[in-house]
Amino acid sequence: MNKAYDEVEWDFLEALLQKLGFQTGWIRLVMLCIRTVSFFVLVNGQLGSSFLPSRGLRQGDHLSPYLFLLVCEALSCNLTKLVQDGVINGIRVSRRAPILSQLFFADDSLFFVKAEEENCSRLKGLLDDYCLASGQLIDYEKSSLMFSANTPEDVKANTSSIMGVRGIDNYGIYLVIPMTWGQSKKVALAYIRERVAKKIMGWKQGTLSMARNEVLIKAIATSCPSLSYDVF
Repeated sequence: MNKAYDEVEWDFLEALLQKLGFQTGWIRLVMLCIRTVSFFVLVNGQLGSSFLPSRGLRQGDHLSPYLFLLVCEALSCNLTKLVQDGVINGIRVSRRAPILSQLFFADDSLFFVKAEEENCSRLKGLLDDYCLASGQLIDYEKSSLMFSANTPEDVKANTSSIMGVRGIDNYGIYLVIPMTWGQSKKVALAYIRERVAKKIMGWKQGTLSMARNEVLIKAIATSCPSLSYDVF
């Protein structure tokens, strides 16, 4: 999403909180926290007149991340409903696995659907409706499509045209973890060994004792793959 926090529509957020069943008094307090903010513009060292915004959540506020998650929940629930009703077809990683259609992390989103024209058109329509209602904007420059290995080129081109997003062959690295994995975990996790090797390079020429080297190596070796531990 493009400037995700700055674009949230207040009326949409208030209606969403009501739909989710939050108590009326609590909703009123939350909206007071959001709507009572004002801004000043500093021009040549002089403060201009104050003005009131009409949308957006303040970044750095402890409440904002939770409210933004609720905004994303609207998209998640609608997509889940369409998948359950068979309107949009998600994917399975194996025959007995549940249907996978989405993964959200902060303002980054992954959608998993079959590369069919009707499927993609409905997903695009859902995203457009969500953006129109919530005020969110998709950053198409940072968005991309990734297809399975056996997807025909004409299907790739058609899907890219419908979604308005370019296709790529490899997502690369996200939060120091490779986005795509092969069958060999040894190859996929080789980056951890390389990072540890770079950290300790040159220590042999240093003045640290063997015991201190051992303590530092253990500390580095356990901290480098911390995100991988969370995933696997």
